[in-house]
Amino acid sequence: MKNENPKQDALKALLRKAYLEKEKLPVGERWEQNAMRAIRRLPHPRGSNHLAAFEALVWKFAPAAAALIVLFTFALFSMDLIPDSEVVRYLFNGFNQDGIARYWTI
Repeated sequence: MKNENPKQDALKALLRKAYLEKEKLPVGERWEQNAMRAIRRLPHPRGSNHLAAFEALVWKFAPAAAALIVLFTFALFSMDLIPDSEVVRYLFNGFNQDGIARYWTI
């Protein structure tokens, strides 16, 4: 299947040729980092839109959000989630008597 973009076809041909001649070319120690840096600096083929920028931002913060979720989950399970029986007894007795019920009556 041919690509509709001739620039991408030319890039593929150039990369294919470079791959076949890779053993002939002397490269430095940091060639891979320099190549990836150059690729990251290329503009996006579809142009710049706000949704793509937002998606990149979300993926940057996703590990931190996951770590916070795990941290808060452990914190909640380490706390006592069941209230003391005296607090529950006070709320029920106060609601049935003069405590909280006076705020709910008209």
